[in-house]
Order: sequence, then C-alpha cells, then structure tokens
Amino acid sequence: MIYERFGFEMKRVLAVIMTVALAATLMAGCGSSKEEDNLSSIKFEKYVTSLGEYKGMELSAEKQEISDEYMESYIDYMLENSKEPVEVTGRAVVEGDVVNIDYVGKKDGVAFDGGTAEGYDLEIGSGTFIDGFEAGLVGCNIGDTVDLDLTFPEAYPNEELAGAPVVFTVTVNSISELVRPELNDEYVQSLGMEECQNVEEFRVAVRQSLEDSAEANYRNELQTQAIDKLMEICEFSEEYPEKLVDYYKNQINDNFVNSAKAVGMEMTDFISQYYGMTQEQFEAEVTNGAQNSARQAVACALIAKKEGIEVSDEELNEKVRQNYANFGYDSLEAYMESGAAEDYRDYLLTSKVLDFLIDNANVTEPVSETEQ
Repeated sequence: MIYERFGFEMKRVLAVIMTVALAATLMAGCGSSKEEDNLSSIKFEKYVTSLGEYKGMELSAEKQEISDEYMESYIDYMLENSKEPVEVTGRAVVEGDVVNIDYVGKKDGVAFDGGTAEGYDLEIGSGTFIDGFEAGLVGCNIGDTVDLDLTFPEAYPNEELAGAPVVFTVTVNSISELVRPELNDEYVQSLGMEECQNVEEFRVAVRQSLEDSAEANYRNELQTQAIDKLMEICEFSEEYPEKLVDYYKNQINDNFVNSAKAVGMEMTDFISQYYGMTQEQFEAEVTNGAQNSARQAVACALIAKKEGIEVSDEELNEKVRQNYANFGYDSLEAYMESGAAEDYRDYLLTSKVLDFLIDNANVTEPVSETEQ
C-alpha cells in the first residue's frame, strides 16, 4: 500500500487500554464466552478480603451543557462532513478537490505491489498518500499525466519501500469540487431519520442526541472514578481467579491481533512499532491488565451480592434484543446459541454496581482555577 500509515497518532498508552479492559471484554459477542466460568460461579470472598467503605465516595465530574451555539456549531460540523463531490471542468486541480486518478508506482523502474490503481478518488490535502503525492497534482488539468518523484518515509511499514525513492506516474481523469449541502427539509429527509422530516424536527433530534451523549460521557467519567477508587479501598488476597484472568487475557490479545491485522502487520511487529514493547513486555502488561480487570469484576460482584443487586432474566433478554446486532450477530437466536448471554449479564451487573456506587457517592463539580 502507498498510503502514509503513520500520518496519525496511533501510540495510545497501553495502560488506558487495560483500564477499560473490564468493560470492553465483558460486552460479549466479540469473542468466546466464559461459559461455566461466569461471575456467578466464583467465590468472591476468596479473592476480596475487604470491600472497604464503598458508599460515600468523593467523585467529581462536570456535565457538558448543550447551548444553542454549541448545537449550531455541531450542525455546521455535520454539514461540512456531508459535502458531496460535483464534477467541474475548465480549470486545474486546487486544494480540497477530489480527483479521480490512475497511477503506477515504480521503484528502480519496476512497479511495486500495492502501488497501482485505476479510477481512484483522492481528496487533495487529505494526507491520504505519502508526502508530495497530493501536492504534486495541484495545477494539473483533466487528461494530464505527470511523473511524481517521491520518497517513502523511513518509518513506512513495508521495509522494502521504507525510505526508498520512487516514481508515481499519475493520470487525472476528472476533477470534482466538494459541495456543502444546505440545511433544508430536503437535506433532512435525505438522512433517512424517520423522526425528522423538516429542519425544526432535525434540530430537536440533534439537541437530544447531544444531551444524551453529554449524559453518557458524564456517567462514564463517574464510573471510571468509582472503579478506580474501589480498587484503592478494597483489599485482595494474593490469589487471582485464574479462569477469569485467562478469559480477559484472551480477549485483550484478540483485540490486539485484530488491530495488527487491520494495518497489515504481524503481532510482534505491531506491538514493537506502535507501543515500543518486546513480546515479553507486552505479555507482562496484558497479564497485569487482565488481573486488574478480574479484581474489578469480583469486587463489583461482591458488592452486588451484599446489596442484593441482580440482573433479571427479563432485563437481560430485553438488553440482548436491543443489542445483539451490535455484537455482530444476525439474529437473536444466533446470539443466544453462542453462549455469550451470561457474559453480557456480567457486564450489566457491573454497570449496575457502578451506578449504585455513583448514586451513593458525594458527587461534586470540579473547581475551576478562578474559583480556587
């Protein structure tokens, strides 16, 4: 591939991934099920020796207010990202155009794999291709063929092309402008939102969506703080629920394997390139993350047991009906047959416990620097 894979920041902190491993891996439907190794089969007291004072936690978060100005700016953002290409003639390529091109990339006069395409639509200025490719097409007219003398970046994943000088022969087939739609009833109806048939209804729906998102972000922040504080006040035995740890390790590894495949890399190369880790270091981090997730799970489950918090079959079935498609299943029956429903029950139970901790916490808004 000739795309610049490293034009965006991929080096996320591994610790962040491990922090959210509990929620991510309990969501079910993304891999194998624990089957008989669900939380309900674990003796929580064996691993949690003290829960501490989990009621009355000090939590602090601020919910975003959705002003009219913010809503209008978001709608403006939506319109900007809904631009459609409209073909133009009689002028040369400029920044922001979409050009349809044929190209052949050669190294030492020989075409290389992944460097040839026909009828490719490229937005000029998007940074999709390596440096110099898009800029080299500015000023070209329809029908022009140009040779671009370029160099692949040193950090390019394909070692045969990394740092190599190449020549791309590019033909411009057509030029299109990206045209921003007008906010009118016709545009709203084109979105396929059944509840919105005009601009007024659209604005109502956008505000509701933004408010729902603000509420979800607010609750997520409080849940993150609650689980962190719970880990601080709980006391654990030296043992871990190993089957649960193994389950989390498998899920975390699967997520990284899929990420590596998405960028066309082997797992060892992926963790070295993006995270600067050896395989041994990575495995140690995964084990640590899985152990932490297992402790979070059993601590929440023990609170659920103590406080009588449960997920009924009716609740579980209703949530499954709402979400099975999001887990990659074609039907409710296929999801239930996978055996993953009990994993989802674990996730819902954990969420209920976190909500319980928040509802019983002292929640305040952060103090700004001017108020200190």
